[in-house]
Amino acid sequence: MNQSSSVKTGIIQIHSQLKTFLLALPSDTYAQPLDLLHQNTIGKHCRHILEGLEALLPAKEHQEINYENRKRQLVYEIDERAFLQRMDELIDTLASYDLHRIIHVTHEPFPGQIAQEQLHTSIGRELLYNMEHMIHHMAIIRLAATSIGLDSLVPENFGLAFSTVQHQQK
Repeated sequence: MNQSSSVKTGIIQIHSQLKTFLLALPSDTYAQPLDLLHQNTIGKHCRHILEGLEALLPAKEHQEINYENRKRQLVYEIDERAFLQRMDELIDTLASYDLHRIIHVTHEPFPGQIAQEQLHTSIGRELLYNMEHMIHHMAIIRLAATSIGLDSLVPENFGLAFSTVQHQQK
């Protein structure tokens, strides 16, 4: 992503919103099981966001990525500082990637039932996917925070797609 890009700008802005929220969040809340999330946590949603971005790391040297083979590192769902440090590193690293580099996403949606397949894509397209994926999970995090009375900590437009924000401003 050496070139200027709305994807680059967008993912940095979304990361900044998430970071602002997590730095304001009481530390015991990050890993607290919540009823609204069926006893899942804000930290689990954050870990999941991070894993999607980590799945892109091999794309710099290889042409294949696979979101289904991600490593689930539980430290990122219980320690918000570790999560934020790793996210900062990922955003910096991915910012150096060439958006136009063609890669393949390997996936097997129904293991054992339908054969694995590869789809052609680009690093830019996958970063866009991850940005939208982050927004989706941040919307869930926003609901969770609101359900426990922490809505005042949620930044404006947190968990809202850019197109939604633009539509609301009309």
